[in-house]
Amino acid sequence: MKKTIFAALIMLCFCIPQAQAYVLTATLTADNHYALFYGNATGSVLNFVGRNEALLNGAGNPGQYNWSQPETFSFDVSYTDRIYLVAWDDTKTANSWIGQFTAVGMDPFFSNTADWQSKVGTGVNPG
Repeated sequence: MKKTIFAALIMLCFCIPQAQAYVLTATLTADNHYALFYGNATGSVLNFVGRNEALLNGAGNPGQYNWSQPETFSFDVSYTDRIYLVAWDDTKTANSWIGQFTAVGMDPFFSNTADWQSKVGTGVNPG
């Protein structure tokens, strides 16, 4: 399985050999924010799955700026889909994101540095 993180854009290349749909379950949290998408390999077509703290004032579910309680999303992907995660922070103190991705019949994969490549961008919060 090939995994790639891309910047404040984090792209996970989700490669499955069989041509069928899978239910992917993603459990994620971030300090401070993230948004999860899936789409084609170029990123020109993206489908929004969900995000934490949808409001810019920090109000959200499961709580205000509560990165200690992850959110779980389940959605259908095909073997050609890529998973994209956009993560950003307020640049005040700690910053990170953590995630676990699972699909029936596959080993789970995680947000550990052994499985990912990353690129860090700078600039305005994309919120």
